Amino acid sequence: MTNNYVGEDDLIYNTSARLPVCLCLDISGSMQKNDAISQLNSGVKAFYEAIKNDDQAKSSCEIAVVTFNSTVNVVEDFGNVETKAEPNFFADGGTALAHGVEKALEILDVRKNDYKNNGIEYYQPWLVIITDGKPGDMEDLPALQQKVVDLVADKKLSVWPIAVGSDDDPVKFHAIMDVLNGFCLPEKKKALHLKDLKFNEFFEWLGKSVSTVSQSKVGEQVKLDTSGMDSWGEI
Repeated sequence: MTNNYVGEDDLIYNTSARLPVCLCLDISGSMQKNDAISQLNSGVKAFYEAIKNDDQAKSSCEIAVVTFNSTVNVVEDFGNVETKAEPNFFADGGTALAHGVEKALEILDVRKNDYKNNGIEYYQPWLVIITDGKPGDMEDLPALQQKVVDLVADKKLSVWPIAVGSDDDPVKFHAIMDVLNGFCLPEKKKALHLKDLKFNEFFEWLGKSVSTVSQSKVGEQVKLDTSGMDSWGEI
């Protein structure tokens, strides 16, 4: 899956406030289990469709996709949903989670500078982290976790850490949840476990949440429908 839509965007012609959403996705070999990778493809497609079908969200939301296995790739740089290619991820390799998050933060910084240089207001950026395994780059993880926590504390980032599978292996499951909770404020541990590979339900909820935020004013505190999480997520 490649889409080299970078640079020539509509910041000049579309002056709507932007909501940048970066999907940081695990496509390691273990995502082959129970065909999770196909469900991930379907879920991201559902997210794109949810944004396309909402005029306000379509004008405001910009999506980027960073994948990580043994390497990290910016599959989709930030841009309007209509520029996005059909999701077609393949599962293989290890789990370079820390490096994936590092790249996601890097491209978020670049995009925020683009907004500032073009006089475009933007909502607090969103980072969605989805993984099913213990990182293979644990030595680099604490610094990235702290960086994310600091951004969240400063209200410069909202993070959605999602664990996939592994509940049939309690030791592995708790290890993954501990890693993901490390990206959250200590007093607000909110890493979630995705029930039964319900990627579609999660991404449809995410699309509705984007719609809610895009209809608000920049800087306004918005209450999302967290009750909708019950259908797909659990702590």
